Amino acid sequence: MEIRFIFYTAKLREYLDLCKRLRKRKAVTHELLLLKMSMITLEENLKKYVDIDHCPVRNVISHFSGKWSILILSILSENGTTRFNALAKLIPDISSKVLSNTLKTLEADGLISRHLYAEIPPRVEYSLTEQGRSLMPILVQLIEWSIAHFASFKR
Repeated sequence: MEIRFIFYTAKLREYLDLCKRLRKRKAVTHELLLLKMSMITLEENLKKYVDIDHCPVRNVISHFSGKWSILILSILSENGTTRFNALAKLIPDISSKVLSNTLKTLEADGLISRHLYAEIPPRVEYSLTEQGRSLMPILVQLIEWSIAHFASFKR
């Protein structure tokens, strides 16, 4: 948001400076018209992407872009129905609380389903919903790209 604002401010300064120069010459040039057009486009883009409710990309991706969400979705895709403890064992560096919260979020977003069995001890299983399965081909491509380019992102 701040970068866009800085860019917008710089464009506005550029536009105002050009207007001053052109007023001195009392001329309207093609350059001024192009700059005005780019300002309109910039303003429209700012309106379109600043509000998360009206930006489909940010809105949708925010539902599964958590630190563990994609990993959990890929495990459920590979293993099918999986119990909570099995997920915890497959992701050893996630705490139970974070796993539980991530699963609740994914369930609320309609990407996974939770099935609670009335047994002692209680058994809870998770699986992908139809919506979650439809997301997996895209995530598989992202995962493959991540594996191929992992070395360039290592710090």
